[in-house]
This record gives sequence, C-alpha cells and structure tokens, in this order.
Amino acid sequence: MNRHLEKVGLVAREPEVLMSRIGVNWGEALLIPVVITWHRASTEFIEGVPVVSIYQINSFINGLDGIIDNIKTFRVSWSHL
Repeated sequence: MNRHLEKVGLVAREPEVLMSRIGVNWGEALLIPVVITWHRASTEFIEGVPVVSIYQINSFINGLDGIIDNIKTFRVSWSHL
C-alpha cells in the first residue's frame, strides 16, 4: 500500500504531467488512490485507501461524497498553466 501511495504522491507533485496525459487543463484536482480488485468483496479501507471490487466500482463512485472525508486524498492545484 505504501508504494501505491508513493506513486499517487509523485503524480500529485507534477500535475502538469497528468494533465497532458489525459488531455485536460484544470486548475485544481483531487487525486484519490484506489485499489481495484477482481474479488467480489465489500469495499474495505487499508491505511485510508479504498480497496474496491471491480463489480462495485460504480456504487463506490456514486457514494464517494459520503466517504470523501475519511479516505486518503491528494489535493493538487496549479495556476501557472
């Protein structure tokens, strides 16, 4: 899990790279590390990171507003673009 968080943290430090890869020009974003699994299991949290079954991803996204304060996030913003 630590390696996953490190990778998301690296992306958060260089938002321009992410923006150019996905083709957007936002001034602010909230990065949420999520582990997706093929196992049919309930969503669980490890060190604040959701572990979500691929079969539950839609309901996870729909319910994100209710859990956003309890999960690990990386807020990034940039104004020089």
